[in-house]
Amino acid sequence: MNVLNEYKRTEDTAFSMVAIVLLCVDICKCDGNFSSEQHEDILELFSKTEKDADLVSHLIRKAELDKSSHIEHAEQIYEILKDQQDLLEMIIASLYKLAIADKKIHPNESQILSDVMRIFGIKPSKPFLISSRIKEFIGQRR
Repeated sequence: MNVLNEYKRTEDTAFSMVAIVLLCVDICKCDGNFSSEQHEDILELFSKTEKDADLVSHLIRKAELDKSSHIEHAEQIYEILKDQQDLLEMIIASLYKLAIADKKIHPNESQILSDVMRIFGIKPSKPFLISSRIKEFIGQRR
């Protein structure tokens, strides 16, 4: 199953949101344990209403079966959002937040973060930037 193919004809904003949810699921399931807490964390990131939550939940369930790689998802996101560096950095911060939800970063999560940063053109020498985005993001969600 390739979930992105189902959404190819949608507008760029909707398509990029689908790809971002897929990327979030990629990082959550890569350590072999996609928990209900991680599911809820993704819902919190993307849902403002109950209707949104239902749609995102449906997408998460589909994403769990998706066979595409995190690299494909990241490349699709970058293609659409390449001129929006702040948003790309916020995506990295969101992925990091999901990766540390279980209090440790699995090597597979670290690899995904590294790959996505490379695809997005975010240099590893910018950890202070990502760290500040994470703190800003977490502060907004409380």
